[in-house]
Amino acid sequence: MVRFATRHVLAATLGAAAAATIREAQNDLGALADSLKFRGSVYATYSAVLPRAIQAYDTISALVNDTGLAPQAPTIRSSLARLITESSYFVTESLQPGFEPDPLESDSYLTASVTEWSYTVKVLSNNIATPACDIRSNLPPAQACTISSDAAPGTEFRDNALTPRMIVIPTGSFTAGATDDEHVRWDIDEGKKPFEIPQRQVSISKKLAFSVTEVTVAEFDAFIQATCYQLRNGARWWNPQNVSQFVFNDALSYRNPGFPQGPDHPVVAITRYDAQAYAQWLSAITGAVYRLPNEDEWEWAARGGTQTTFFWGNDLPPAAEYANTYDDTAAAVNRFRWPSNHLVDPFPYTAPVASFKPNGYGLYDVIGNAREFTADDWQKNLSTAARDGSIHKGPAPFPVVRGGAWNYNPDNLRINYRSGYLSSEVATNMFGIRVVRDL
Repeated sequence: MVRFATRHVLAATLGAAAAATIREAQNDLGALADSLKFRGSVYATYSAVLPRAIQAYDTISALVNDTGLAPQAPTIRSSLARLITESSYFVTESLQPGFEPDPLESDSYLTASVTEWSYTVKVLSNNIATPACDIRSNLPPAQACTISSDAAPGTEFRDNALTPRMIVIPTGSFTAGATDDEHVRWDIDEGKKPFEIPQRQVSISKKLAFSVTEVTVAEFDAFIQATCYQLRNGARWWNPQNVSQFVFNDALSYRNPGFPQGPDHPVVAITRYDAQAYAQWLSAITGAVYRLPNEDEWEWAARGGTQTTFFWGNDLPPAAEYANTYDDTAAAVNRFRWPSNHLVDPFPYTAPVASFKPNGYGLYDVIGNAREFTADDWQKNLSTAARDGSIHKGPAPFPVVRGGAWNYNPDNLRINYRSGYLSSEVATNMFGIRVVRDL
């Protein structure tokens, strides 16, 4: 009895200590969330965030091995590590002599970035005691069709009823990047031109299968229904009540992105981490390797064997046949501050996938409908990047998205258009996903 009582008292003491550490961690996370606000400049904003993020990281690290009381501690620590990396990047960059923010660091973008991070931190804090999720648990035996790198380009297949329809694309080489003539013709902003130059020769030597369409709401929902995966929710949007503001809205989700969607529309309003979790689930239920495409793989596939501004040519008007864009239909409903491209299609928001003609490799909606996450981290300039289709690792985990969306200007529908979002937690009602499968 004495030994039992001693163990009981010791357990109670340890439990009380852990509970106190959890309270301390949640207090630090609350202080961090409060610090995540735009303060007028890059340096002022992130120099205030960085010490708070480090403090919260150190406190949560003490709970990482306590899977009983704080099962989410490892996930929270991983998220805080990303925020520390991002904040350090901004502080270091902004201290460089002659620093000028680039177009991706505008006041409105940074405001949205810290707002979504503040919301993320609050969600993480609230869920600290939530059981950890293994999306690979309780799954049926893996089921995949027989397909190999010997399959001819254009071969379509589906591994099982839960996976997207895939198509094999060829290998080959292309020229990535824009020319001066393209920049002049499409009146590209001076601050964004460096993202697309210089041109570089890229070779894709590994045969891949791409999803024929963007991943649909129904396909993504099957993943959510089959697993314990929990989404953060919340996304950026152009506020219909003030169409000059691109802001974070915590009420949005893939089921409610701010406009009506059906099960055959592209899933949007998810983060790149949600997209990667979906690809990991596809891998688990098939035994194959599903993933997000690398940026150069995406561009090779999107071009469909062409070297033109759009995969259908160099002129915009055919977009009415090939892409869901910001046309007169969308402009009449949304009234965004930029002009319509003066084309007409039936869709004011996203369209059901494959509503338009495919490119030369049989892929639908690589331009328009939803932008697509890639596996790469953002690099402003790719002049020294690998040219073999391998992943680009940037200085911070900022996601790269490619392809235009349902509300995009003509110059942003060009295949050469590149941009990243300087927050690893970004989700918008314009961003979706397309997956690849290794063969």
